[in-house]
Amino acid sequence: MSTCFIVYPIRSDPIKQFYPILYRAVFLLLLFTLIAVTIPVKAGAKKNIFNPKNKRLIVLDPGHGGYDKGAQGAAGTFEKTIALTLAQLIVDELENEFEMILTRTDDYGLDIPSRINLTHHHKAELFISLHTGGSFLHQTNGIDIFYFERMSQYAIDYEETPHSTNSRFLAELIQKRFFEGEKKSKVQLRGAPLLILEGLDMPAILIEVGHLTHPAEEKKLTDKEFLADLAKKISQGIIDFFQKINE
Repeated sequence: MSTCFIVYPIRSDPIKQFYPILYRAVFLLLLFTLIAVTIPVKAGAKKNIFNPKNKRLIVLDPGHGGYDKGAQGAAGTFEKTIALTLAQLIVDELENEFEMILTRTDDYGLDIPSRINLTHHHKAELFISLHTGGSFLHQTNGIDIFYFERMSQYAIDYEETPHSTNSRFLAELIQKRFFEGEKKSKVQLRGAPLLILEGLDMPAILIEVGHLTHPAEEKKLTDKEFLADLAKKISQGIIDFFQKINE
């Protein structure tokens, strides 16, 4: 009796055929990763202030709010309203280049410690408090930019703080922008021991963008186009500041 053998063909696993290709791909990936992390970074490279992944953070502080209306004009304009509107216009100008934070985003009150704590919590690199001026003398007008200076024991001298130099520099750059264009403004720089600026650990200024108690300035401050021009000039001064300290 003859023996019959049935031979079945051996089928190879189709997945195993791709193993060599996968091994090569993994090897090349690891090789490229090793090369990338060992390439030295160029020393002394300047920080790009307009890099979306590395935005500098700015806090804008619209003054007053809620029951605290601030100064009031003869036509009934409140300082708290002008301050918030101006802050929102500045955000519109700068939000593509910087991370912008407002201490308040609506009409509610906020005390000074809360504004300072919020600013430090976000680790802001710049702080600007926005206000309008007010005076019993209706002819008082113009823009005032304040930076912090602590009065000495002799009352006639001032002591510098760690950020006073850069705060004054920021104030000067914004003042320079206010002087440009057809709508030039009367702008004064003032050093003063203001509470809102005293507790801050970064360059910080306070801007009074006009006097609501001056009838002509109250009218201008309720003009959206005029406020937009102020916002643009303040924004340009901020950009100038970061560009120059980054040089």
